[in-house]
Amino acid sequence: YWTADGEAILYSLDDLVSMYYRSVGRNANLLLNANPGPDGLVPDADMRRYEAFGREIRRRFQSPIAETENQTGDIVTLTLEKPTRINQVVIMEDIASTGEQILEYRLEGARGEDDWQVLCEGQSIGHKRIQQFDSKELTNVRLRILKAKASPCAIRHLSVYDCDG
Repeated sequence: YWTADGEAILYSLDDLVSMYYRSVGRNANLLLNANPGPDGLVPDADMRRYEAFGREIRRRFQSPIAETENQTGDIVTLTLEKPTRINQVVIMEDIASTGEQILEYRLEGARGEDDWQVLCEGQSIGHKRIQQFDSKELTNVRLRILKAKASPCAIRHLSVYDCDG
């Protein structure tokens, strides 16, 4: 609820970004609870913070380094044009017709043909999963579906980012 001293308890930009990763990045919704004041408007301080938050999310994710869409199978590989630093991946499962199918997956990266290393692992993808990991210079990223309710799995979107830059 709106309170007269609400500006004193604004979440920091870092807190909002962290909430985004823990909610949207894990297949859930983020509720900002932007409560209007007595004038029917969201307070200016809150709006400025939400605008900064929106700019930061767009900075991180509006321009992927590389992406692929509408892939089917237990392995989806994304090849980069040259060795490129990445530290985040967005995965989106195609849930429109069969719902969530993926129960366990692994993201791997390689700088060459055969030097694959594990970047991260997870237990579900759903609508959207954002995975963060230490920055690596890679030429290939591979999503391996390790366990699923059905096969083959449909990946609606796979994209890579360097969100520190």
